[in-house]
Amino acid sequence: MGALADFAQNLMQSNPRRADWFQRHLSEGTADRLGRRKAMGLFGEASTKVAAYRRFLEEHGVGPSTVRSFEDFQALPMPDKSNYLVPNRERLEDLVIGGKITDYYTIGRSSGYSGEPLFWPRTIQQEKSIVAGLEMLVVTFRNADRIPTLLVVCFDLGMWVGGEMAAHGARTIAKKRHPITATTPGSDIDETLAVVRNLSHLYEQTMIMGYPPYLRQLLERGEAEGIRWKDLNVSLLAGGEGYSEEWRLHMLQRIGKEHDLTAIMGGFGSSEGMLVGLEQPLTIVARRLGNQDESLRRDLYGPDANCYALVQYSPVGTYVEIIDGEMVLTSGGAVPLVRYNGHDLAGTIGFERFMSILADHGYGPDRLRKEGVDLDRIWKNPFLYSLGRNDSVSVDGANIYAEGIGPALFKPGMEGISNWKLAIHEVEDQLQLMILVELQRGIAADEAEDRHSRSQRYSEVFLDQLNAVNPDFRSAYRNNPDSLTPHVIVYEYGQGPFSGDEARIKQQHVYRGSLDV
Repeated sequence: MGALADFAQNLMQSNPRRADWFQRHLSEGTADRLGRRKAMGLFGEASTKVAAYRRFLEEHGVGPSTVRSFEDFQALPMPDKSNYLVPNRERLEDLVIGGKITDYYTIGRSSGYSGEPLFWPRTIQQEKSIVAGLEMLVVTFRNADRIPTLLVVCFDLGMWVGGEMAAHGARTIAKKRHPITATTPGSDIDETLAVVRNLSHLYEQTMIMGYPPYLRQLLERGEAEGIRWKDLNVSLLAGGEGYSEEWRLHMLQRIGKEHDLTAIMGGFGSSEGMLVGLEQPLTIVARRLGNQDESLRRDLYGPDANCYALVQYSPVGTYVEIIDGEMVLTSGGAVPLVRYNGHDLAGTIGFERFMSILADHGYGPDRLRKEGVDLDRIWKNPFLYSLGRNDSVSVDGANIYAEGIGPALFKPGMEGISNWKLAIHEVEDQLQLMILVELQRGIAADEAEDRHSRSQRYSEVFLDQLNAVNPDFRSAYRNNPDSLTPHVIVYEYGQGPFSGDEARIKQQHVYRGSLDV
């Protein structure tokens, strides 16, 4: 079965149209069985060939030979950044299979725990999975193997894992027998507009990849400078952070494709787990319906849930478990991760159950067809929804960790603060970084002028702190200071989002409720 799982994964990476067929016909049960076998095999490899993971198991009293069944596998301890990656940051060779860094042809970087950089060696097989995901989007949904296509990569480049993987993927599929030309202007809007202005008219379609806030700025700047996006047959591949359906509709209107379910698509992934899942026309329609139907939304994601992404994923590629509402991944690569908890708040829904929930709310086959879903093309894969992270928020592709904020409270000008929370707020389809501040007991801030002056002072210190410790934030701030400058809201002790916190043993520093701004 392990060999069959490898065969299935290689098949899905070999050809996008073959992979599309495979995922439309592989049954839910078979995919899960293959995924379990793959996960067990990865545990066997990591427990014998990765020094850091062997030590981790020993610290938890687990011997590799004691894991004989999938039930044993599900009882394994869960590594995360704080207990596994960060302690081994200075011994990178201990995190990779075989212990030799020179076996791996490239290394990227991401801002890790507390905003400190983590380095990620990568294998060729990992790159293949990214290429397969990107090729699936551009070929299966936009026919880029048949239509001359300009593919423009606008993620941050350099050492950044996401941007470099996108650039590598774009160039790799362009090398195949596809009429695709890849360009990589990165996150420089002027460079991207120059590419569009001088090259897009030479192709039948232009596909642009980037962070959602960047893509919005790009279209708005382009319009102001006379670019007619609707004449260029533009589609967008968005990634790096979640985005709302309101944002998608706004962008579809700008490119003139309000009724095209494949004109703006994206995926869900992370530096640790790489690409986990992809949007589909069905996921887009289901998310839209959930926005309009509170009962459906509640049955899909739970009460008071704000869905940041809804994708379908293959258990054969990444095996996903949900433990106490958090996503736990088992995925291969140079740094294999077995039951790794990235503390993403998430949930999974099997294909049959997902379709049943839709039907129970009146969204059966006829309604889905009316919404534009081709029922003959839907994947049988399970669904994954993301509700954000319990230790960070993401704005403009930058992960902003609670741990990176805390030290700011001890700097001059920050007197009077009892507690704080990170939050995000959508303003005109664009995310804004928010920091909510609770004043110490007995300090009043009733006067608007006092609140405003405190907010300004606190915001400046928080901004300096984030620029100092978080490379991702620094890069995003240069490109989009309006969204990344912290908007600070001051509350008196125990008020607003801080109501009830006094009774908590462990404070929660990420707030996901609605804000009255």
